[in-house]
Amino acid sequence: MSTKAITSPRIDALQQQIATGNTAALDTFWDTVITEGAPLIEPIEGDRQHALVTFLWRADDAVEHVVLYSELLKGAWWNSWSDALFTHLPDTNLYYRTYRVRTDLRFVYWLTPNHPLHHIADVEDWETYLAH
Repeated sequence: MSTKAITSPRIDALQQQIATGNTAALDTFWDTVITEGAPLIEPIEGDRQHALVTFLWRADDAVEHVVLYSELLKGAWWNSWSDALFTHLPDTNLYYRTYRVRTDLRFVYWLTPNHPLHHIADVEDWETYLAH
């Protein structure tokens, strides 16, 4: 799995709709997510062994950032928060992160808004750390 920034075609399309003034695009996007579920799973043309998987967070005003915790990122022992931090789509309540993964991969994940961004080896207050 590569941690290089990858973009979802559906997120790209949403961003273009918003940029052209389509004020209903975000609500339509969330309605579709409610109906179809998340994460978004999109095929990669010419690559049947991998898919784009996009994790989503619908934020309230108190969210500054969102982090993915997952075996997908080698558990809690990865070296960089940049591998796990979501991107905020400007002027929306949408945070997202897209990864290219094998289509036969199964894994557990957690989404953590406003995570303290401390590495697990540096945690001193486990109750506060795990509250996220």
